[in-house]
Amino acid sequence: MDLITTTAVYNMHVPMRHIIHSLSDVGFRKLDLAFDYCMKNDFVTNRWEKWVYEVKDYAEEMGVEFVQAHGIGDICRMQYNVEERNLAYRVLSASEILGIKCVVMHPYDTDFSKTVNVEEYVENNARMLAQYLKKCEELGICLAIENLPWSNSAHAEALVQLVERMDSDYVGICWDTGHSYLLGQDVREVEKLGKFMVTMHAHDNFARLMDEHLIPYDGSYDWHQFLLSLKKIDYKGDFSLESHHQTLEARNEEEVIGLLGHMYSVGMSLCEEWKRIKECAI
Repeated sequence: MDLITTTAVYNMHVPMRHIIHSLSDVGFRKLDLAFDYCMKNDFVTNRWEKWVYEVKDYAEEMGVEFVQAHGIGDICRMQYNVEERNLAYRVLSASEILGIKCVVMHPYDTDFSKTVNVEEYVENNARMLAQYLKKCEELGICLAIENLPWSNSAHAEALVQLVERMDSDYVGICWDTGHSYLLGQDVREVEKLGKFMVTMHAHDNFARLMDEHLIPYDGSYDWHQFLLSLKKIDYKGDFSLESHHQTLEARNEEEVIGLLGHMYSVGMSLCEEWKRIKECAI
């Protein structure tokens, strides 16, 4: 298990070079490129490909690599917004250039004003994701569907049914610890994912219906139990942090760098704890 962090630790107006430099300086070597935070740079222009290659070259210069990405928006808006649909496919093309093998995408829960049964939820998402998954298969990229803190998308069982319905080696589940915990779900909910969990968004909160995206241990989540549950399902992915709200709310760059250093230290300690748990026979 290696440590990854999202690039969304800075707001959309900060150049990617600065983000890469700051994360590299504090120790991070693997990054999750948050394309949903790239809406104010050249990624959304006709210069996008040049921007991607420049990002790739600078990352290599700084000794870091992009191994994961967060897609643009959700598949509902992809269906009805041509511009967003084109950007969603651009994420896959950019990911191929960067060597990224896993792209996280939000599922769709139809209209929030009405309840949809699990069967309809699965069919809606499988249908809407079909062409996107086809492109992922062509590029050798895994599509990781993320749990969201509402409706069917909040429940591990529904996500498992969706992945089983899609029936592809290139689809899995991204488990967001904060989205699960803010609803008061037991930490062991992740065990229901079994072999379908391919990555995570790790962050903390206080289980009070607020998506706080805190650094682990700055909330009340049981990280030790989480690691035990990962061992139970024989999780083979990395420890991917999405703990970015504290840096986004920081007052100055010095405070941001301090928080990034703390985030790296906590993340590495969790990876070390994972190694000890994996080696334990119990």
